[in-house]
Amino acid sequence: MARIKRILGKRGRTTIPYEFRKILDLKHNDVLTFAMNDAENCVVITKERICTDDCILLHPNGRDISLDDFLSKMNREEMLKAIAALSKALVEKEDRHETQDISD
Repeated sequence: MARIKRILGKRGRTTIPYEFRKILDLKHNDVLTFAMNDAENCVVITKERICTDDCILLHPNGRDISLDDFLSKMNREEMLKAIAALSKALVEKEDRHETQDISD
C-alpha cells in the first residue's frame, strides 16, 4: 500500500493526497466516514454512497453523484423528507453514542 506523509495543521486539519483522491474518485462534497481501527492504531476513511439503487431514477447511468447534484434533483418536499429522515437517523445514532462532533 502506498504511503504519503502529511503534517497535521494547528487546527487539526490535513489534506488527503491528490493520488488517493484520484484513485478513490473523491470530489467536492463527497461524504466521508472516519473510523478508528484500534487493532492497527490507524484511521480508516471510507467514501460513502449517498444513495442506494433508487438513485438510478435520479441518475440514469447509476454512477455515484455529488451531494450538490443529488440535492439539485430534489424538489422542496423531497428535501424536507430527506432532512427529516437524516435528523431522525442522527438522533438515533446519538442515542447509541455513535456520533462524533463534525463541526469545523
